[in-house]
Amino acid sequence: MIRPVQISGMCPVKRILITVCCAVFTLLLIGGCSRDDSGGEGADTLAGGRSAETRDPSIVALVNGRAITISDVDQQVKVLEQDPMVASDQEERENRTEWIRKLAFGRVVGRILLEEAIEREGVHVPPQAVDARMGEIISGYASEVAFKERLAKSGLTFARFREEAEKSMRIEALIDVHIGPIRRPSDTEVRKYYDDNIMQFFTPEYVKASHILFRVDETDGESEKETKRFRMEAILEEIKAGADFAEMATRYSECPTADKGGDLGFFRRGEMVDAFQAAAFALEVNEISDVVETIYGFHIIKVTDRQKEYYTPFEEIRDNLATYIYKKKKQDAMDRYMKKLRASATIEYFDPEFQQ
Repeated sequence: MIRPVQISGMCPVKRILITVCCAVFTLLLIGGCSRDDSGGEGADTLAGGRSAETRDPSIVALVNGRAITISDVDQQVKVLEQDPMVASDQEERENRTEWIRKLAFGRVVGRILLEEAIEREGVHVPPQAVDARMGEIISGYASEVAFKERLAKSGLTFARFREEAEKSMRIEALIDVHIGPIRRPSDTEVRKYYDDNIMQFFTPEYVKASHILFRVDETDGESEKETKRFRMEAILEEIKAGADFAEMATRYSECPTADKGGDLGFFRRGEMVDAFQAAAFALEVNEISDVVETIYGFHIIKVTDRQKEYYTPFEEIRDNLATYIYKKKKQDAMDRYMKKLRASATIEYFDPEFQQ
């Protein structure tokens, strides 16, 4: 393996672009919980009032007497795993599974609290507005039949989906009332954000390289190492004499990249061991290194492309950045409102995995 140093995460500019393209209020896209609602809140409250021995073991918590089951959490995990921003954040966390499950649980709690709020405050939307929203959704498919087929595969009926769309629109209306109008950022504000966070828009230098590897194991003695170095020197001489690098890599390299002609793709500083990195970044495009020794063995490296470091120009990112700042303001306001709802809620936990 040639990459012992793992640099995870997403380019900050790409993060902003994804945030702009994704719905900020992911919560509004959550479908209704998977439980059968026909029993109403009374049934959920009754389940919570039973002793630990008789309570349904699938119930992980009660929110104001309304049950959250493990299947509700699992369903929301599937939704979150399709969200590019969540996937990016998940890559940067050690306990990925635990983190996304707790996030999913929080989203289910939030949805319940918002559903209670729209009923409590009597928030409604006109049927015509719901029809228009459904039309927008269906327009993204080849036909209404194709849309209904997709629903069927997801285990949803058209009527149930429409009901959830209406509920989401009612939640949107509720949020608009409680977070108030959000002002779009001025050009000055956008420029200040750019200047204050300039390193978010920095892309480091990358090189694209191929290599040929002869592995050296801990059990190899000095004579075996010298034999492998001698063989690598002989291959290098063949390449210098005109042999095709990719063909030589496919024939001789002991790296899994051999079947791709030794191609390692693009990498930046910090992603390779020091000796390999130093040699690669010192080469010009199409230049070939001498034999390089690392903890993995002996390498011959060829750089096939380079990308210089650069800062994304303000004019290029300005519109997307303005949208990002605006949506972040809305999300921050949304978070404050959700904290108020949670502060007044009664939440009972039956599974320590989700204890807040």
